[in-house]
Amino acid sequence: MPVLFIMLDGLRPDAITPDHTPTLVDAMARGASTRTARSVFPSMTLPCHMSIFHSVPPQRHGILDNDYHSMVRPVRGLAAQLRTRDKRSAFFYNWENLRDLTRVGDLYYSYFADVFMQQEGDHLLTEAFLAQYPQLAPDFAFLYLGTVDSFGHAFGWMSDMYLAQARRLDGLVGRVLASLPQDVTVIIHSDHGGHERIHGTDSPEDMTIPYIMVGARVKAGFTFTQPVSLLDTAPTVAYLLGVPPASEWEGRALTEALT
Repeated sequence: MPVLFIMLDGLRPDAITPDHTPTLVDAMARGASTRTARSVFPSMTLPCHMSIFHSVPPQRHGILDNDYHSMVRPVRGLAAQLRTRDKRSAFFYNWENLRDLTRVGDLYYSYFADVFMQQEGDHLLTEAFLAQYPQLAPDFAFLYLGTVDSFGHAFGWMSDMYLAQARRLDGLVGRVLASLPQDVTVIIHSDHGGHERIHGTDSPEDMTIPYIMVGARVKAGFTFTQPVSLLDTAPTVAYLLGVPPASEWEGRALTEALT
């Protein structure tokens, strides 16, 4: 059964409210969730994503800012691990630095547009996803939506403009969820929060993220009681697809959320 991972860059858990994000509130009610999942330090986008896709902290993969460099001791990434069992991965993203999450030969399909600074940048990504996902039919898809983070830097986290962009994002997530076949399991979370116009620190505002799972295989109305981390995403995706985790991964599969 396919898996879709939707990344909502920079979305704080307290931005998820019935007024601003009714789709996400509904997904939490229909699935499994927590508002107290943990990011990694430094809570910056590329270190966070390297940790998400390699299930190790930045102190292990060595990416401590938004500039990529090769790992001294390589860790197998999620797409590469799925490839070992002939699972096909498709990436849709609008921040170019994420191209380094995979290595040559890992992906079945990749779509990139440099529009994360534009108000409608996530809309363009969503349109591409909606048009191409049915034909691609990947086992695993990654949809990165980056504009809320851009609005946090421009106007401040939890500002009126930030929350308005979160509302736009929520509408796009609603369109994606409505378009999916019933057998798709969806994981939705952010990489970090933010405060004022920055993030990257170890403050609770930066380090606390929402984490949501929804789909036919997920328990309805389930709240995680055990700690949840970014490191758990890759093992959970692999588990859902029947693929063993890479030996170096440090996270765990969130099986308590599954029926």
